[in-house]
Amino acid sequence: MDFFFDSAVELSEFTQMLKVPHRGKGRKTIHCEKDSAFNLVILMVSKNIFELPIRIEMRDKPDCFIDTGSRKIGVEITELVAKNEAKFDALSNCGVIQSESEYIDLGAFDYRDEEKNLDELKEIASEDPFKSNAVFGEKFEEELEYAIKDRIHEKKEKFHGYTFRKENWLLLYDNLSKPGTDEEMVMESLKNDGIDISPFSSLILLSGSYLIKYDCETRSYKYLWEDLLHKYQRTRR
Repeated sequence: MDFFFDSAVELSEFTQMLKVPHRGKGRKTIHCEKDSAFNLVILMVSKNIFELPIRIEMRDKPDCFIDTGSRKIGVEITELVAKNEAKFDALSNCGVIQSESEYIDLGAFDYRDEEKNLDELKEIASEDPFKSNAVFGEKFEEELEYAIKDRIHEKKEKFHGYTFRKENWLLLYDNLSKPGTDEEMVMESLKNDGIDISPFSSLILLSGSYLIKYDCETRSYKYLWEDLLHKYQRTRR
């Protein structure tokens, strides 16, 4: 699928029309990939990093081509999410799991946990979210760092057969971070560890409240956008 945009207004109007169905209600991978790709593009255009006109092609291996000015970028897109949280959401939206509260303790879901069965998920739904165990130290940051490394490793293993471009980005949509997670601490740790993302040239972290770009060659990162107003809400997609 090819999309061409000559103006920021046209791009913005189209992006606003994109809808991602709820889990268990018809959501497919392409919904999330398209939403991530277009939100990345609109933010990069707003920061004058991408030029107009711009061409976006949704495809496979990698998931997206972006042609902007003289730049030809391939973008592989994946989601950071705890598998038990994703399963819980899907079952809740289908009515299989019912909770007495509209709030769920996000600390009950950890990316590193083994997959829970239905009874275990129902038990989480029955718990009082306001009586959850306090989290101390850097548990949320450690979880996010682990998830990033895990997804990088997985995508590097699958890079064979991809169509290479001048720039090859790995975009991670952060649907994992808990309120108060210090993503800058995570990025500093990744930088100090000398994380190797090759054959990707850049790592992109995108959420509803921030956009960070990590460059493989310089081993440095930069906040390209941050919504301080909603930083601690961590709205899920």
